[in-house]
Amino acid sequence: AKLATRAELGRDLSSSAATVGESLAGIVSLVNQRVQVAPGDIGSLDETRDAAEVLQDGSGTAYERALVLLSVLRELGHDARMGFVLPGPQPRELSPIPPTLAAFDRPAVVVVQDARNIWIDPASEHATPPSIPAAFAMGTAWATGQAPIALPSGPGTAGLASIQGSAIIGASGDLRWDATLTAEGPAQEHLRRLLSAMQEDDREVALGELLTAQRDSDARVDITIANLTRTQEPLRITAQMVEPVAFQQAGPGMQGFMQPFLAPALAAWLPPGVDVVEDVTLRLPDGLAV
Repeated sequence: AKLATRAELGRDLSSSAATVGESLAGIVSLVNQRVQVAPGDIGSLDETRDAAEVLQDGSGTAYERALVLLSVLRELGHDARMGFVLPGPQPRELSPIPPTLAAFDRPAVVVVQDARNIWIDPASEHATPPSIPAAFAMGTAWATGQAPIALPSGPGTAGLASIQGSAIIGASGDLRWDATLTAEGPAQEHLRRLLSAMQEDDREVALGELLTAQRDSDARVDITIANLTRTQEPLRITAQMVEPVAFQQAGPGMQGFMQPFLAPALAAWLPPGVDVVEDVTLRLPDGLAV
């Protein structure tokens, strides 16, 4: 596969890229808008199409978007090169001899500025150079023409997962949960990658098993995942669960233990550095108070 020439980039894309100038974040955002990549569609270097064909199609793999981004960056005079990342952390010692390319399963675009590398994740919709991409943090990285290095963790590992829900206690002691999860930045991308790697029928099952692992075996769960492949829209997960026997009668009232709904399960899926906030409104049967 080859990079696109100025003519193949087209006057519109070239002029738009020139307008954002030295702003790497602006250039990346522009290319992301022109080349759509489905979550988890990394592709492979061997099967990558020419950048001009990818631009004409308007969609491609992460490897193919990387070629388009390289074409634009070099056209604007940046020292940009292809890179590859093995997600971390990697506890082993790094060898000064580059490992085989097959060991690295994620493409990267590397921009050299002031004798330092700026790493860009072409699979990400929220790249914010010069921050280390969330998927690359603490991984092993290899830029062409350089020895492999260990990447640090960075501000790119932060993120937020927000859960808004309600818990309704029934008169018979049953408990009904309703919750909606939205995520921002790296947290959203991490969830997209995890869910996209699963078969469609397995996603709701996996989430349901996480939610019911520490609960009554009779708990019933219903999961809906929206906008998983529509990367321009926020990922939204809604969950409903009914626990038939959560509280017991105790004199004139009820007693029982109510644990958080989504937060513990979600924390098991997300990397360190992501804030998980769960706000729950509790509704009681008529005549009862906390």
